[in-house]
Amino acid sequence: MYYANEDITLAVDSFNKVIAETAIPDSLIISTLYSLAQLSMQQQHYKEALDYLTQWREINAKELTGTQEMLFAQVYYQDKDFVNSLKHSEMAISLVEAKNKHPKENWLTLQRATYYELKQPKQVTKVMEKLIRLYDKPQYWLQLSSMYGEIGEEDKQMAVMEAAYLAGYITKASDILTLSQLYLFHGAPFKSAAVLEDSIAQGSIFADEDNLSMLARAYLTAKEYDKATKVLVRVSDIAQSGKHDALLAQTYLNTEQWQAAINSSTLALARYAKHKENKGNQVNDIANMHLILGMANFNLKKFERSLTSFAKAAQFTSTKKTALQWGKYVEREQQHHKVQLAMLN
Repeated sequence: MYYANEDITLAVDSFNKVIAETAIPDSLIISTLYSLAQLSMQQQHYKEALDYLTQWREINAKELTGTQEMLFAQVYYQDKDFVNSLKHSEMAISLVEAKNKHPKENWLTLQRATYYELKQPKQVTKVMEKLIRLYDKPQYWLQLSSMYGEIGEEDKQMAVMEAAYLAGYITKASDILTLSQLYLFHGAPFKSAAVLEDSIAQGSIFADEDNLSMLARAYLTAKEYDKATKVLVRVSDIAQSGKHDALLAQTYLNTEQWQAAINSSTLALARYAKHKENKGNQVNDIANMHLILGMANFNLKKFERSLTSFAKAAQFTSTKKTALQWGKYVEREQQHHKVQLAMLN
């Protein structure tokens, strides 16, 4: 009666009185000890539960069922005896699978947790694969992808994440960003950009500096320069730190948009001048901006401006050699240009 009414303490006392009796049948002792073990588990008295189960096992001649094996597994797990917990969970799962039945979901999750505690990631992965086959849930796909990454099977990691995305299982911003990074890492930058673009449009992730920067890098890697520049212009307006303008200047230079490269380089330098507290991280970018100004002005045949920029770039260690070489080249071309103009006149 106490057991049914969930008055566990009174139920335990009552059952203990039962097994203290001498003239009772073994069958009653066996069932009572098992009930005491279950009640002790509910009270989180794991050592007592294990003691009752041990007594029960000693006088119970029958083979254990899968459910009984799992009770041992649970008690051992809570007692942090993971080796014995695993032994019993494996036995429980083997018993039901031998009858062509599926192990219960919570049996597999306990086994997975036990393997994890024993630092056996490959076995954790195998259990996750089984959980997906038998109990298809979004969180299992994401966990399996993570486990593939942990054991170094990156191709499978991306494939599982992609399958989860296509199934509509990926909704968290962190998971979307992980998938985008995986695409980029595995040489699929356009897919990386597409995931980010769609997610930003749908409001699944914020169009902040970090996410837009990642989107721009994906487009640049995919050689989608027009799309990259549009994103860089957008993130440049948000951050106004100069570094995105610097990348934009380099992109314009690479696509031979000389005046746009000049404008972005000039803006980058102006913004860097306003953020002098990060000057140590800006030195190389500042040097490169002077190089880009020199190259872009040269291609527009603005030789004096080009030489001025290369002279500034030559003051930086990282760009000195290149700037001096370009300076000499521009001087020669300037002279050739003057000769050609003189001949035309």
